[in-house]
Amino acid sequence: GIAIFNLIPIPPLDGSRLLTAVLPDRIYYKILQNERKIYIAFIIWILGGDTIVRALRSLPFISSSPVLYKVFGYLSLTELLGTAIDFVSGLMMDFWQLIPFLKI
Repeated sequence: GIAIFNLIPIPPLDGSRLLTAVLPDRIYYKILQNERKIYIAFIIWILGGDTIVRALRSLPFISSSPVLYKVFGYLSLTELLGTAIDFVSGLMMDFWQLIPFLKI
């Protein structure tokens, strides 16, 4: 879980280094110029994301819509990481089930 968390492409984390391969230099350097602001927003997201999501999900128009309920859930770091870990562990299980069929 921590490894997946560290690969989130946000500048304080290691995943942001992957952005150099995807983004043009001009945009990447613009992100680096705002790294401190992004870092502060990231810390606020870590500390308050779950509380904000619970407050948003208590609104009637969000709680009655399954799509909005799920979309707003991804603002929660807990749900985002849970989904990522489930996805990666599913891929790992699929891979390990193929091992007996591999001929070495």
